Amino acid sequence: MFMRKSTVKKWFADLLGKDVSELPALLKEVSNKIGDAGKISVIKQELAELQLKKDIELRDIEHLVKIKEEKLNIQHQKTELELKSQFKDKEVALQTKYHDKTLKLLDDAKKDMTGMYKEIMKRLPNVNARIEIKD
Repeated sequence: MFMRKSTVKKWFADLLGKDVSELPALLKEVSNKIGDAGKISVIKQELAELQLKKDIELRDIEHLVKIKEEKLNIQHQKTELELKSQFKDKEVALQTKYHDKTLKLLDDAKKDMTGMYKEIMKRLPNVNARIEIKD
């Protein structure tokens, strides 16, 4: 079935709600919209690329931060071990000092006791003397 030109114009006028004489302007507007749609797809693609780039950069930053934290953690552990070593050295020095003092006090006490026992033994009568029993 063929339609007349006037019927087509009327149909377009009813459909668009505008006069058919404005059709070239509408076609131009539609082509602009289509062109804008092409730009939209390009912009969406650029946006996706930028988001991917952002994600990669964020992962790189997180990785660098993690490496820095690990280095700091290792440095803190090293410092902690050095401080523990210094503390242990001081502790051993103090223990040795007090051990030596204690040994000296014990030796002095031993000498004093030995001297005291010698004096006591000198004052006591000779116990080794023979006792004679008379029948």
